[in-house]
Amino acid sequence: MQMHPDLDRSVVGSCLALGFACLFLTACAANGSRSTPPREGPPPALQQIAARLPGEYVSVESGDRPTQTLLVERRDADNDRSLALSLIQTADGDEQPRYYGVELEPTDIDSRLTGRFALLGPEGSVRKSCPMQFHITRQGLVGETTPDSCRFGEGDDEIGLLKEFVFDGRGITIGDRLVDLQSDQPRGDDQVIDFLPAQDFNGWLGILEGGEWRVARDFTLRTGEHNVPLDAADMDLGIALALNYYRMEQSGRQTLMRLTVTDRESGKIIAETWAEPGSGTLGIALPDLQVGLTAKRR
Repeated sequence: MQMHPDLDRSVVGSCLALGFACLFLTACAANGSRSTPPREGPPPALQQIAARLPGEYVSVESGDRPTQTLLVERRDADNDRSLALSLIQTADGDEQPRYYGVELEPTDIDSRLTGRFALLGPEGSVRKSCPMQFHITRQGLVGETTPDSCRFGEGDDEIGLLKEFVFDGRGITIGDRLVDLQSDQPRGDDQVIDFLPAQDFNGWLGILEGGEWRVARDFTLRTGEHNVPLDAADMDLGIALALNYYRMEQSGRQTLMRLTVTDRESGKIIAETWAEPGSGTLGIALPDLQVGLTAKRR
């Protein structure tokens, strides 16, 4: 399952990706300055991952798949040298989130990491885990399980899991392939989901009705979600706004942000606009409809 051919998985070196830098700790004794041994803790590579990877992400729309959100948080690791992360993946309209985690540990090779993938309970306890290997390229972090060593189920229902996890410094791609252990063939379709960071916008909207403007101010719209703005009298304007990451399959698979305005009664899209992910502003300017969005500072 080759998810990201642009990630050069063969390019590794002692000068790690993501701008990893050596860290040195010194301390001053009461009777003068003297060096002390470095504190125990994750090596610089894992510290950089811990600083950059956690956060909230939203899936890129693809086909009929519902929008999904991904929350990545740091959790307690088994030892001071490791980095443990919990991931909560939720599909739009699904009341049962998926809880799982990854743990990364340094090895004797700077660019190689070992670790584990685990299914977690809602309270964070490990239900089952399997080995997962990671390495760092110039673009980011790549992790992968093997079906032979990552198995779930019992007896005839036991299946292997090939799970891939790619962090390119900004977005995350998660891929899953279930493998029949008897035939070594895939069972069902591969699932590959791209996630980009969730982004919040402050917004205003105006609708021209009967020669007068009805205006909604100071509402918030987040990627992957929708909003039903109300006017100054808290009256429904009859429309809904939605902002999503969208992949343009006919334009080189380019990913853009798509803002849509929908008539709530008919369900018809009455206006839309596009922008690059990470854009600071979006807007729609029609004779009877005005929309303005400004990204909130992080």
